[in-house]
Amino acid sequence: MALAEDQTQAAYTGAIRALATALDARDPYTAGHSERVSVLSVAIGRSLRLRDEEIEVIRLGALLHDIGKIGVPDAVLLKPTALTHAEFDIIKQHPGAGARILQSVPFLIPHLPIVELHHERPDGRGYPHGLRGDEIPIAAHIVHVADAYDAMTSERVYRKPLSPRAALEELERCSGSQFDPAIVDAFSEELGVRSRAVELAS
Repeated sequence: MALAEDQTQAAYTGAIRALATALDARDPYTAGHSERVSVLSVAIGRSLRLRDEEIEVIRLGALLHDIGKIGVPDAVLLKPTALTHAEFDIIKQHPGAGARILQSVPFLIPHLPIVELHHERPDGRGYPHGLRGDEIPIAAHIVHVADAYDAMTSERVYRKPLSPRAALEELERCSGSQFDPAIVDAFSEELGVRSRAVELAS
């Protein structure tokens, strides 16, 4: 029985990774983004000492966080210049679209809050619902921070990447408004631990 459950879980995880890879393949500048956000999100969850079950939900939810962008036209998603307000409104539909795409798949139900709410902000100025503070699940807060960090430190056709230090400083500057302070603190500590480990190994 345990073997069958493990095989089923492996099949589920494989399907999720395939969906994330299909999305990332649309844009060479975002290749690997979903996987990196998942790795960062798990690291934050472990830093916060979340339960293994919670971390597993975060791992897979982070892989799928942008799946709604499958429905965004290439002309908008791959635009090499700044988006207009109308185009950004189209982008802002992707969390809800992602939740609708996945809601008919029972084993993905636990991951829907991450997919739908990872752009909500503590100050209520996020989307799609304008939730505030504790109205937003901790898993969505975590993926929001990891997503923003990876976006800032990745090259885009219209800008150069920020350094890890500069990206962290931006997270800290927006802590409490755009990002949950506890998550930013945990992420900062995690990056510090990794940095010290690299220094010791060199």
